[in-house]
Amino acid sequence: MKTSHPSHPLKTSQLPSLTGLRGLAAMTVFAQHASSVWNGGDENAALLRIAFSAASFFFLLSGFLFSWSWRPDRSTRGFWRGRATKILPLHLVTLVFGVLLAVAAGPIPPVRAWLPNALLVQTWSPGFDILDPGINGVSWSLCCEALFYLLFPLLARPVHRIAPRLLPACAGACVAAVTLIPLLVVTVRPAVAGQATFGPFPDTTHQMWLVYSFPPARLPEFVLGMLLARMAREGLGRGVRGWHGAAAYAALYPLAIAVPLVWSAVAVMVVPLALVLLGAVAADLRGDRSPLRHPVAVRLGELSFGLYMCHLLVLEHGCRVLGCARTTSTAVRAADTVVLLAVSLGLAWLLHTCVERPLLRGPHGAAPPRDGGKKPTPPTSGVPVTEAPVTGAPAATQPAVAQPAAGQPAVEEPPPAPVQRTGTDTMPHGRIGR
Repeated sequence: MKTSHPSHPLKTSQLPSLTGLRGLAAMTVFAQHASSVWNGGDENAALLRIAFSAASFFFLLSGFLFSWSWRPDRSTRGFWRGRATKILPLHLVTLVFGVLLAVAAGPIPPVRAWLPNALLVQTWSPGFDILDPGINGVSWSLCCEALFYLLFPLLARPVHRIAPRLLPACAGACVAAVTLIPLLVVTVRPAVAGQATFGPFPDTTHQMWLVYSFPPARLPEFVLGMLLARMAREGLGRGVRGWHGAAAYAALYPLAIAVPLVWSAVAVMVVPLALVLLGAVAADLRGDRSPLRHPVAVRLGELSFGLYMCHLLVLEHGCRVLGCARTTSTAVRAADTVVLLAVSLGLAWLLHTCVERPLLRGPHGAAPPRDGGKKPTPPTSGVPVTEAPVTGAPAATQPAVAQPAAGQPAVEEPPPAPVQRTGTDTMPHGRIGR
C-alpha cells in the first residue's frame, strides 16, 4: 500500500491519521454488526471486544479533538449551536429512514420505540434494552456525546489550566475512574436471579447498560481524551510510536476475551487505545510515514459518521430482503455482506454530501462564522489554540468553522491545502453497540 510520507512534519492543525483511524474503527463496528445480524443476533465474542474498543476510541477522540481545537474566546452558545448543526440533522434523517423501513417491514412502531431515540435520551433510563435499543440502535452513543457537548464548555478551561507536570497524573486518575465503574457495578449491583443476561454471556443487561450505555459512565473516557490533547500540546507524547499502542492492544486482547464483559467493555483496553491515539498524533506531527494517511483511509474516515449512522439499518433490513435466515453458504453470506457494505458506503456518501456539508457550510456555500464572527483573542497560556477544526476531526466531534480547512497555527508557513470536513464521532457499535 502506498503511504503518505511528507518531507517535513505536518502543521499542528493537520492530523489526518486520526481520520484514518476513525474510518478503521467504523469498519470494525460494521463487521461486528454484520456478524451479529447474519447469526440471528448472536454476538461473536472476538468481534464484540473489538467493537467495544471502537466505541471507547470514539469517545476518547471526541475529548481529544474538542480540547485540541479549544479557544478561550469561543462562546458556549456558539459551541452548542455548532454541535447541534453537526449531529442532529443526520441523526433525524436516519431516524426517519429507520421508521419508514420499519413501517414497510411490519406494523407502525409505537411512540415509545422512536420518541426517546429522537430526543437522544433513551440510554438515561434503566429500562433501556441494550439488545433491542430502538429504531436506529447506533444512536445510543449520541446520547453520551450529547452529555459531553453539554459539559465541555464547563470542563475546557479547568483542563487547560492544569500544570503540564500534573497531566500524566490526571490522565491516570481518569483511567482509575474507568476501572472503578465496572468494579462498582459488580459490587453494588450484582446479577440477581431472574435478571436477563446479555445474550450468551453471564453479565446482565442491566450491568452492561450501566457500564456501557449510561452516559455518565463514559465521561471519564471523554475527559481522558481532553487530557491527552493537552499532553500532546505540551510534547509529553512525542516519544510514543504507533507500535506502542498496537503492541499493548495485542498483549491485553486475550485478557479482554477472558474477563467478564463489564470489564472488557472499556476498562481493559482504555490505556492501549490512549497510546494508539497519542502515537497517531505524534506520527503526524513528526511527519512519519503512515498508511492511515492514505487517501482511501482518510476518505473512509470522512464518511465514517454517515456510515456509522446508516449501516445497521442497511444490515437489518437488507438481511431481510436477501433472506439471510435461509442462507447457510459462507460464500453467499460473504458476497451479501460486501453488497450491503457497498450500499452502506453509498448512503454514507449521500449523507455526507447532501446533509452534513451543506448544513455546515450554510445557505450561501460558506461555513458560518464561529461565535458571531468575533475576533480570536491571544492565548492566555503556553498552550496553542486553534481557530478551526483539526483535519482528523470526526463527524460527531468536529466543530463547525469558518472554512473547510483546519487551521490550528503553531508556525509561520503557507496555509495548508483545503480539506473537506469529516464526519463522525461517534461513535460505536456492538449489537450492544448497535
